[in-house]
Amino acid sequence: MKHVDPTSGSLDTEDKEYREVSLKTMKAGRWFFIASLVVLCGIIIYYTTVVLNILSIPIGIILWSVVIVFCLRGIVDGLEKRGANRLIGTIVAYLVMLLVLAACIFLMFSPLFGVGNQFDSLIQSVPTYISQVSEWWNHVYEQYASFFQDATIKEYMNSAFASLSSWASSVASQSAQGVAAVGSGVANTLLVVGFALVVAFWILLELPALNKEIYRLLGKNHGEDLVMLEITFTRVVGGYIKATLIQCGIIAV
Repeated sequence: MKHVDPTSGSLDTEDKEYREVSLKTMKAGRWFFIASLVVLCGIIIYYTTVVLNILSIPIGIILWSVVIVFCLRGIVDGLEKRGANRLIGTIVAYLVMLLVLAACIFLMFSPLFGVGNQFDSLIQSVPTYISQVSEWWNHVYEQYASFFQDATIKEYMNSAFASLSSWASSVASQSAQGVAAVGSGVANTLLVVGFALVVAFWILLELPALNKEIYRLLGKNHGEDLVMLEITFTRVVGGYIKATLIQCGIIAV
C-alpha cells in the first residue's frame, strides 16, 4: 500500500499562501517603482524648466549666434576664397544682412505692399463706425422709448452697464500687465540679439582658427568622426535654417 503523508496537505496550503504573498509583494513593489519613477520624472522636468528659465538668455544668445553664423558663413567663406580678408568678409556679410532686414521692414510698412495704409484707413474710419453705432442706437431708442423707460428695464440695464464697466476695468488692468510683460520680453529679445550679433561676428571671424583648435585637441584619435560630425551638423542645421528662411520668404510674398 502507498504511504500518504498526513502533513502534505498543510504543506501545499502553506506553499500556495507563500506564493500568493510573494506575488502581491512583487506587484506592490512594481507599482511603488512606477510611482517613484513618475515622481522622479516630474521633479526632473520641474527643475529642468526652472534651470532653462534661469538660463533662457544665455541659451537664446547661443541659438541666435548659431543661426547668424549659419546664415552668413557662406558669404564670408566665399569672399575669403576670392582673396578677401576674413574681417572684410564678415563686415560685408553683416551689411548684407542689414540690407535684407531693412528691405523686409520697408516692404512690410511701404504704402504699396505694407500694412501702414490699412492701419491709417482703420484709424480714419473709426469715427464713421462710432457715428453709425450712435445713429443706430438713437433710432432704436426712439422706436422703443416706452420700453427703455420702464423702471425694471432701467435697473437691468444699469446692472448690465455696471458689469460691463467692471469687466472693462479688469481687462484694462490685465492688458496693462500684459503690455509690461511684452515690453520686458522685447527688451530681453533685443539684449539676446545684440549679444548674439557680437558673438556671431567673433565666431565668423575666428571660425577657421576654432576648427583647427578643435581638431588639434580632439582630432588625434577621432579625426574622421569629427569630420563626419561637422559635415552632418552643418548640412542638417544649415539646411533647416535655409529652408525656414525660404519658407518665410514664400509666405511673405
